[in-house]
Amino acid sequence: MTTWQTTLSSEQLDELAAQGYTQAACSAPGDPAVLNEVTDIIRKRGSWWAESILRRSLADRKTGRVAAFPPLRDGEMETLILAHQTEAEMERGEQRAREAIAACVARHGGHAWMLECEPEEAPVLSCAHGCPAQAHTLFPEDPTDLMVGDLTADDGTTIHIQGGEHDATCLVQIPVSVEVEDVIYPGGPWGATEYDVFIHLTNRPGEQP
Repeated sequence: MTTWQTTLSSEQLDELAAQGYTQAACSAPGDPAVLNEVTDIIRKRGSWWAESILRRSLADRKTGRVAAFPPLRDGEMETLILAHQTEAEMERGEQRAREAIAACVARHGGHAWMLECEPEEAPVLSCAHGCPAQAHTLFPEDPTDLMVGDLTADDGTTIHIQGGEHDATCLVQIPVSVEVEDVIYPGGPWGATEYDVFIHLTNRPGEQP
């Protein structure tokens, strides 16, 4: 289960480092159980992951290689354990979400997408069935920026969606149908092939205002 980089934010890493240092100060040095746990974590997640947690290189200056158990500073063993526990809980949560999303599709034959637009806020997609599906379920990278569409709200006004923005002047919630379109632009003899993705939003059939 090698992990190349941590998914934790800088703020989370700062907090875990402080907690790790505190724990180290209150425990006996060289605890075999802690040493074994850290060795196992580095073996499973990889040294690059450990370096991204500690935000420094663990490579030996002479060989350029990272030992199975590299020299660690005060609190770093505890920080690695805390980070591993935090990411493991996040991974379990993500797995539960994936299972809930799949169960929603199996039960209902698809998501009942609802678009919410609020002035000065980015548009938000969610599933009216109550499962955790959202725009990232459709496309993982910046999906809000990919949404496009002209939708009719309950009061008959048209809401324009493009580039992560909308022109709603009050809070609106609109049942929508969603279609993800992949567009390929052949590069020709001198250019590289380029790709675009669009998330097309239309009013859901049968639920027109």
